[in-house]
Amino acid sequence: MTDYVDIGRSTRVALTPPDPDNPPQDTHDGYPDVIATQRNAYGVDTVAEVEAVWIEVLARRGLEPRRSTYEVVPYINRARWLVDCPECNTGNFAWDHNPRACCLDCGLVVSVKWQNPFERARAVRLLAVRPIVNCNWNAHKGETVDNLELENRWLLNEPSVEKNGLVVPVGLDVPDALAKYGGR
Repeated sequence: MTDYVDIGRSTRVALTPPDPDNPPQDTHDGYPDVIATQRNAYGVDTVAEVEAVWIEVLARRGLEPRRSTYEVVPYINRARWLVDCPECNTGNFAWDHNPRACCLDCGLVVSVKWQNPFERARAVRLLAVRPIVNCNWNAHKGETVDNLELENRWLLNEPSVEKNGLVVPVGLDVPDALAKYGGR
């Protein structure tokens, strides 16, 4: 069993040593509090319900979901987890509990290649202090979490500090229990 500790408005980190090949899943990932996902966008709670929304929306447009071999990297735009359709370039919602995303314009279903959970949690912590218009992370174009930290300094005059191995905005509490896992 994995023990968790809350380390910010929207982030939970496992206190057990990580297994990179099998990252822990938690039924409450915390992201909906700050970053909208498929679940928030469609007003549902499960992956099956998300997929039912895709079918319903596409049926109204005379389309059906089309499986593909494309693998896309999610990014954050205006506090929304999105992926771009490789065929028509439409942005579509993603959710880290769903390994797929569907383009609601053309019906293409793609696999989502998520960043590791620790990197996502770091990014969400840094974005949580920003206004929605500036809550962006272009991970799909190679933007790093370190870039987000620099942007926070420029955009918000928000100094960041390293605490217990994590770079976080000043004033955000990071429990000492995390120090033994070395942060990055």
